[in-house]
Amino acid sequence: MNFWKKSTVWLEGLWYALRSEQSIALQICVIVVSLVGIELFISEWWLIKQTLLLGGGVLALEVVNTALEELCDLVEPNQNIVIKRVKDLASGAVGVFASVSILVTILDVWRVLS
Repeated sequence: MNFWKKSTVWLEGLWYALRSEQSIALQICVIVVSLVGIELFISEWWLIKQTLLLGGGVLALEVVNTALEELCDLVEPNQNIVIKRVKDLASGAVGVFASVSILVTILDVWRVLS
């Protein structure tokens, strides 16, 4: 596989995740709206970078969660309590990081605006 093909593999994975998980598309929309709002109303470069990093982290975890769910479904297509726990744990990791990201952003925006 040549360099250019290897360098586009991540885009294929992201494109698949976008088509298979509505939450990823929603998260991208939230990130874009947040970035536009920060630029229009606050114009703090560090807050834009923070939003990109935190949003990118949430997206990365969501893609890993999607991959893990796909693998679990391949390994065990039937209902299985262990597979359910694995999926719930991966989803929980996304939820924790997303919640902390939102909280950090709200606190920083509040600090800047007050």
